[in-house]
Amino acid sequence: MKRTIVFVLTLLVSVLVFTPAYGAIVDGTGTTLQEPVYAVVHYSREQGDYGDHTTGDYNDFWGLHLWEDVEEPTGWVAPRPFLGEDEYGRFSWVKLAAGATDVGFIVHRGDIKDGTDLDRFFDPGVTPEIWLRNDDATVYTSQVEAQGFVTIHYNRDDGDYGDPSSPDFNDFWGVHLWGDAIDSSETTEWTMPKKPTGFDDYGAFWDVQVVDVSQALNFIIHRGDLKDTGPDQSFVPMENVTIWLQSGDETIYPQRGAAENIAVLHYHRDDGDYGDPASPDFNDYWGLHVWTGALSPGTPWEDPLRPYDIDIFGPVFMADLEDGANELAYILHRGDEKDPGPDQFLEFGAYGYEVWQLEDAEPGRPYILPVLTMLTVPEAIDEIVIEVEGLIATGQLNKGQGNALLNKLRNTLRKLEQGKIPAAVSKLQAFIDQVNSFISEGILAPAEGQALIDAVNEIIVAILGWE
Repeated sequence: MKRTIVFVLTLLVSVLVFTPAYGAIVDGTGTTLQEPVYAVVHYSREQGDYGDHTTGDYNDFWGLHLWEDVEEPTGWVAPRPFLGEDEYGRFSWVKLAAGATDVGFIVHRGDIKDGTDLDRFFDPGVTPEIWLRNDDATVYTSQVEAQGFVTIHYNRDDGDYGDPSSPDFNDFWGVHLWGDAIDSSETTEWTMPKKPTGFDDYGAFWDVQVVDVSQALNFIIHRGDLKDTGPDQSFVPMENVTIWLQSGDETIYPQRGAAENIAVLHYHRDDGDYGDPASPDFNDYWGLHVWTGALSPGTPWEDPLRPYDIDIFGPVFMADLEDGANELAYILHRGDEKDPGPDQFLEFGAYGYEVWQLEDAEPGRPYILPVLTMLTVPEAIDEIVIEVEGLIATGQLNKGQGNALLNKLRNTLRKLEQGKIPAAVSKLQAFIDQVNSFISEGILAPAEGQALIDAVNEIIVAILGWE
């Protein structure tokens, strides 16, 4: 998942940086104004055997023993269960003590410890989100490093993926792979593309083993010599561990919601009481009232959206979106009881299209996932530099076009170092003008160019906050 920048000045402002799914908090000077509230510990067991926490007996499930800078340390016989679920596996969340820098943990079932018999620690101020694997002592700081592969999802409206059991590459849609990111075993010949790993309700998907997550993974979806969507495509595993593709659309989407124009909200209540969504009476269940951003006309107050699924975390709500929506206005409620109370706005640029929310959430920071990370204005500019360099590497910009953008960003950094705020803003405005020109000339796709513009506009907001 690629990072999003959420600049904090005197209030929280969110911004889409490219096609991201999690955020960072900074102010104009780089001083952190808010520290992490929760840390999230992801845990994957290859056989999916997490046990049964509902018995209350710590011998029956894998849990998390916690101490040091947490609000509520756990007793050995009362570990925190892993009550969240995502594509990696299970996860647990822990509320941090103020100024937390050191969290100690052990994963165990009864007196059996997993990974190592030693105590393990992490600094939530640096890595508020970690990934663990069974029988592995390593504390991973990214999903892709923990699992060692990326996933490419591919959807065809006609549902025709061919016959992958055929030895003839003309008979099925496969993926041609190359680049420094992938394991050598994944490199393909054109006439022998990688066959789908499997199929799900989205379409076909491929799991691709990677060895250098900082390098480009290059691919082409094709059936025989017919390519979909045509040009070579590329992404960096460290930035996107999972991508979603739509037939006939060359956009690489980092979340399913972005690909299908839907928002997904997971909701958790400690008492597990979500009522009866089968009831026709809105007083009998927790539902989701939606308006701005929702596919018109949203929902009546007396008939909120019902969950389309319930997992170990709780009900899962899905809202169809208007084309071009950049946020979804919503209220979680049961009858006229609201949680947490004020109107809420899921800003896709800041948080992506899928979020996890606890009851009584802080309205200004309502989600435990995605996790907000820390980023300064110079670091935010560096992120855009990396993106532009990626556009050059994949051939979407030639070297001259790319340097025209890079020079403006680097000159911005120099002006900021010299304290010349108006000149720095002027350089960023010139960057926006150049991107607009590339869009109008067909050099950059509108969505990709606009994402760059949105990112730079928010950096300008942050810089002007210095004055």
